[in-house]
Parts: sequence; structure tokens; C-alpha cells
Amino acid sequence: MGNVIWQGDKEPIANVQASTVIGAWATDDTGTLTCAGKSVVFTVAATETIAAVVAGLVAAWNASLEGALEEVTALDASPDITMTAGTAGTPFVFATSETTAGDGEIGNPVDSTANSSPADWDANENWNPGTAPIDADNVYLQNSSADVNWGLDQSAVTLAVLEARQSFTGDIGLPRTNVAGTHHFAEYRDTYLAIGATVCRIGQGDGTGSRRIKLNFGAVQTACTIYNSGSRIEADVPTVLLKGTHASNVLTVLRGDVGVAFFAGETAVIATLTVGYVRNVGNDATVYCGAG
Repeated sequence: MGNVIWQGDKEPIANVQASTVIGAWATDDTGTLTCAGKSVVFTVAATETIAAVVAGLVAAWNASLEGALEEVTALDASPDITMTAGTAGTPFVFATSETTAGDGEIGNPVDSTANSSPADWDANENWNPGTAPIDADNVYLQNSSADVNWGLDQSAVTLAVLEARQSFTGDIGLPRTNVAGTHHFAEYRDTYLAIGATVCRIGQGDGTGSRRIKLNFGAVQTACTIYNSGSRIEADVPTVLLKGTHASNVLTVLRGDVGVAFFAGETAVIATLTVGYVRNVGNDATVYCGAG
């Protein structure tokens, strides 16, 4: 067990992935590139060269107005299709497929430059003393504005303590709808930090606090206390969003804006929910429990 402090200072580097096109492409063969459930397709009208297939798919991708596809630029490096993130430090996922009339194939994407981000929970460089959290660690987010947006699937880890103090003003997690680009889209990457924590404390001390904290404790029994929260970053969504399914979970809210299984389709279990106040009985704490 150790104390691990979030710093978020790793250098951002743009993710680059490549897929290699091979084989003979015959009439009616189709190649498909897909991201976030949206696809572009190139259909061979007559027997085509590999270079023509690569050029067709690259042109179709770059012409697309789908928001998730706009985050990534395709480059013709025949026989490779090279994809580069539009924003350094923002990872992406795309897939390839083809229907076979000939024996043409599109290889699975392979990183040629791995994503590097100051918002990546997984990155050892983002933590003091230089190692990402493991089981039984005490994790502290404080005196920092660095977001935690990537590497959010930490469900195999159970912390002793997870503490986000009011001096931490970065976001934890992502919104359900990505509004960063020209065209909005449903976020396809993880939006909650999924991690076990025996004890969770949010909002202690001075500061304006985080405007988005999304935590999924999974099946780990958690005692969570909310001392305060920041103001909402999304007008209709509480600042702190929580999920967790252990039958003995305890949630205490002294002050702050909290939602439990807030969105339709989400589920959570709380054995004991205590809502108090610090100064103002009516306004200090607001807690929303969704239908789940």
C-alpha cells in the first residue's frame, strides 16, 4: 500500500495507427473502415489495384461528416492506410473489414505511434512517485487542473482510498455526448472511471472543485462521502455521478451536487444514504437517484 498523487504532466503525443491493404480486389469487393459505429465503404467497380483501394477508403474517410471520424485524419501511404489523431493525446479506435469477391484484405490496425496523454490514468508518468495506482493504494487528486479522461477501465484495481479534494479542478470521465468537434456524436470511449475503492472522499478542503466526477465502483463495497462539489459543466447533469452494485454501499452527502445511477439504463445499490448539510439545510446538498 502506498500514497499516489495525480500530477497529469505527461507529454501529449498524437496516436498514429496503420492498416495494410493486401491481395487482389475484384468486382464488388468492399472495404470498410469503422469508428464509433459509423462506417465508410469503398466498393470495387472493376478489378482494382491496392493503391486504388487505399485511395478510395482514405478519400471516403476524410470526406465524412461523422463527428467521430472527423477526430482522425486518414493518409494514403499505400499499401497502408495511416490514421492520425487530430488532437495530440486523444486516443481513438477504428476497425477494418472487407467482403470477399476476390482475395483482398485489410489488416487490423497497429499502433505506429502510441497515444501519450497528460489525461491518461494508466500512464506512470502522470503520477507521483512515478507509478500508476495498484491494489490497496491511497490515491489523491489535489492542487491540479489536469483532467482524467483516458485509461478509465481500472475495474481490476481496488484502492484503499480514492480522494478528490476541492483543490482538484480537472474532470474525471467524459460526457455521454462529445461536443468538441464540428459535429456532435455519442461518446464511444469509456465515460466513467471504473475502479474499486473501499473509501472514497470527494470535495474536502478549499477550492472550486471539479465540474465533472464520474465514478463506477463496480462490485466493490464502498463508503463514499461527498464534502462538496464544483459547479455543473453540463446544465442538466449533476457534477458528481456515481455507480456501484455492492449490497452494502454507503453514501453520505454533506454538500454538493450528486447523481446516483442518474442516466436511464444505469443501476446502483446503496444500503445507506445520508444527506446532511454544512450551513444551508435546503441548498447545501442535492442528490438525484435515478430509476435504476
